[in-house]
Amino acid sequence: MTKRIVVWGTGFVGKMVIAEIDRHPLFELVGVGVSNPAKVGRDAGEICGLGHPIGVTATDDVDALIALDPDALVHFGPTAAHADANIAVITRFLRAGIDVCSTAMTPWVWPTMHLNPPEWIMPVTEACELGESSCFTTGIDPGFANDLFPMTLMGVCSEVKRVRAAELLDYTNYTGDYENEMGIGRPPGHRALLETPDILVFAWGATVPMIAQAAGIMLDEITTTYDKWVTPTERTSAKGVIEAGSVAAVRFTINGVYRGETRIQLEHVNRIGADGRT
Repeated sequence: MTKRIVVWGTGFVGKMVIAEIDRHPLFELVGVGVSNPAKVGRDAGEICGLGHPIGVTATDDVDALIALDPDALVHFGPTAAHADANIAVITRFLRAGIDVCSTAMTPWVWPTMHLNPPEWIMPVTEACELGESSCFTTGIDPGFANDLFPMTLMGVCSEVKRVRAAELLDYTNYTGDYENEMGIGRPPGHRALLETPDILVFAWGATVPMIAQAAGIMLDEITTTYDKWVTPTERTSAKGVIEAGSVAAVRFTINGVYRGETRIQLEHVNRIGADGRT
């Protein structure tokens, strides 16, 4: 029996998911929601560059999408920096009894994280109770590779002294906002959003207390680092040219400190080009 799916968001992740749903025998794409007025009324296959129409027209009408009575909303909205917009969409589906799976609100991977404000959690909890529905936040990172997978490996160890999870990602083909969020493509003096510790922890930090909980320890504190690498030569990405002297790679860490030592560390190295490094 196929599952009827509505997808919200046709950005970097949403496009990949729509392409997979289109050819998957167990899923039926019945609706696509967008927030960009320029995409409204267009076939989702065209928006996602599939090379053929798929017979599903993008809309920003949430009520119309709910009326399709899908089994689930798969939500790929903007980051938690746009929490109000995400919560407004997600809770409407939940109240209607439609389950939601999302990658947008990454702090929700660990809802009890201290940085999750009550006004982010309570509306979703209330909507789930009203609609007898569920809201599941997941992803590759956070959501699996750097949290659930390490915790699984911890379960087959007799002793764990330190956990370090690292992601190395080439952003050459990425078309999202890495300039303002990470500072890639900007002069080294530019202060990116993720250089602010609270914002960085908002984005990925749920992983660290989640692993601490699994290990049965209470962290002293969570710290961060943020380093930049300036390219000596011009580089080309899907978004254009990154001039020599601009930031072409960043390395940041989120560190769980226990008894004065970093015991849990999440590291990211994001770069343009395979040789970009910090």
